[in-house]
Amino acid sequence: MSGLLLMVAIGSAVGGFYFLKRYHERPAVADPVAGTETWTVEEIEALRQGSEEVGTRLRRQVGIVAVVGPGPDGVLTTPEGGVECVWWRMDRTRHYVEWSNGRQYPATERIGQNWSRAAFTLSDETGTLVVRPDDAEVVGAPEVFSRSEEFEPDGSALDPLLGRQATTDVVYVEHALKVGAKIFVHGEARDWDKEFVTISKPLDGGPLILSTRHERIVRSEAEEQRTMDEMTRWKGYGLIALAVLAVILFYAT
Repeated sequence: MSGLLLMVAIGSAVGGFYFLKRYHERPAVADPVAGTETWTVEEIEALRQGSEEVGTRLRRQVGIVAVVGPGPDGVLTTPEGGVECVWWRMDRTRHYVEWSNGRQYPATERIGQNWSRAAFTLSDETGTLVVRPDDAEVVGAPEVFSRSEEFEPDGSALDPLLGRQATTDVVYVEHALKVGAKIFVHGEARDWDKEFVTISKPLDGGPLILSTRHERIVRSEAEEQRTMDEMTRWKGYGLIALAVLAVILFYAT
């Protein structure tokens, strides 16, 4: 009996620490997105005025649904396709073949990524503010351009005895937010700009999310993720408690 209790204690302790480690290492995205209110530009501006009245600076995590427009630098264009937009991202992906165990397999790897960092505006029927998209997680931006640069590998590169890789093509894909796109934004509203309230990545390291998906879907998924995270945490605590109980019973018998 004592041997079984000892095994239960060890197994529960290991499992408990595993689940708690998973909980504490998770990206802290779901909590603020699920728990932050949705505001209009006018309401965010009222927050700034309230902060000024009490002599403080505005720092408030907010959600907002609005339409994007050009920022101080005007309309941007994507570097490859020249598509007009307010934000863009370009990915370069290498497609190649390699030999393994005498067989040839196709594979891919991302070899480059770049994106725009220029501020753009966000407007609803109540007003306009500015978004600074540096370090933003942009979800659902449509693909606006792609091209493939093909390569002709030499024969030795495909020799199974040498086991070499051979690049077949490099694909350039651009995603962009065009003027007039309606998006959901989650970030930190600040009044550090003289003319507009700005939304940017929270100073405490929280997420800045720009999503073309419906706000309800984004929040629902965040709530589900938060529930799963809490379940992971309580699994950890439960197993640790079981381990402690098993140790107590082990010494009591």
